[in-house]
Amino acid sequence: MSLSLQRLRSDLTLQYEANSRMKTQIEELERKLAQAREKERQVLSRNRSLSLQLKSQEEEYHKVQHRMSQKELQYEHELRKKEREYHRLNERLGQLVLNKNQEKKLGMKLLNTLQVSSSRGGGGGVGARGSEDISAYRLVVNHYEEKQKELILENSSLRDSLCNMEKELVTLLNYKYFSSLSSPSHSFINKADEEVESSVHEREREELLDSGHYQMPYDIVRQDIEENLRDKYDRLREYIVSLKKGHTSSSSESYDKEIEDLEKKLSDYRDIISQQELLLEQLEESSSDPGGAGFLNESKFLKKEEMLVLREEKNKNHEEHLKNEEERLSLLARQLDRERRNFEDKKATFLTQQLDSSVFATPGKTTSDLDSFFLRLNSTPFSLSTRKPSHKKSSHYTTPGPGGPPRSILKPLQTPYTPLRSTGRKPSPPPFVNKSIVTPFKSKVSPTDVPTDIDLKQDLSLTSDDGLEVLND
Repeated sequence: MSLSLQRLRSDLTLQYEANSRMKTQIEELERKLAQAREKERQVLSRNRSLSLQLKSQEEEYHKVQHRMSQKELQYEHELRKKEREYHRLNERLGQLVLNKNQEKKLGMKLLNTLQVSSSRGGGGGVGARGSEDISAYRLVVNHYEEKQKELILENSSLRDSLCNMEKELVTLLNYKYFSSLSSPSHSFINKADEEVESSVHEREREELLDSGHYQMPYDIVRQDIEENLRDKYDRLREYIVSLKKGHTSSSSESYDKEIEDLEKKLSDYRDIISQQELLLEQLEESSSDPGGAGFLNESKFLKKEEMLVLREEKNKNHEEHLKNEEERLSLLARQLDRERRNFEDKKATFLTQQLDSSVFATPGKTTSDLDSFFLRLNSTPFSLSTRKPSHKKSSHYTTPGPGGPPRSILKPLQTPYTPLRSTGRKPSPPPFVNKSIVTPFKSKVSPTDVPTDIDLKQDLSLTSDDGLEVLND
């Protein structure tokens, strides 16, 4: 039994191992199968895309082939049409050339024909445009004939001008330059040169006789004309070089003479400059003579005059500024005077109101007491100061009594000051107040005690502590 169990167990383990191996093999095979399927799918998608591209390219190819065939047909049609037009125009030109007189009008071959831009099929429109094409080609031919006439005229004028230029060169060499050789300034030319020049004259005269060859065709006479002109220009060049050499030899002597003359002039000018310097030194030394040295100080005088003119202008401007300032100050002074008078009037009314409200309202006062009060008030040295009185007990205004030590008359108010209402008219003094007592009080105020605008503002802005009350005896 034990052996059979062991065998069964070993078989079972083998079966397990075989089963596990088979499972791993199955997994690997499934993985490979999935990879193969994925590759197949990718290949199929590529095949589809390539097939689509192939179809699109085939369609484009067919389209291009169709277009090319259409263009070939159109080109062949236009070619046949232009060939017909070419033959027709050649026939027309042949007829025109045969009908015209060759002496008056010259025939021409058209190298480049006019191209017709129409690309319609059939030949039905050729007969309709026949008259227009004939008129157009007739205009072209006439234009070319006129151009040819102009060229012929230009060629003839150029031939004439070339002949005239050669004649002028010959006359210039024969007469102008060589006639001047007889003058003494050109005596440096020797006899051999004269013989050469005489031979040159004869050769040029012989060449000048054959002037008819300018009317021959230019291709035949071109070399002769160029050689002839080149020879004449070479002779002119040689003659100019010889003249330069002669002038250099003759100009050396004149150059030396000019240098000597210039040196003499320089020495003379130096002497004159030295004399002028001596005269200037003498004039500077004799500065005591105002007449002699006056012309040296003209520049200084001119500068001083300019400075004086500038100063005068500045002074005028300053005077105008001062006048404006004086006018402004006079206006300010008038304004201050008006304000001072208004302030005095307000002060008088204020004092009368204070007297009405304080002194005359208290019972038991007699006229003698009031007269003594006004006398003491007039004798008080009252000044219009803008300083605020201090609120100490010792700070008060005093006035000497009529027969004893000074007594306290005024002290700061302890109650708030309430200004009187303005009724639009001046308050009238009480009937028992003597005006002769009030007016001297106003005359006691000196002009120096009149406050300015700032003092007036300070006086009007006093608080209730700055008020005054009249104390009773």
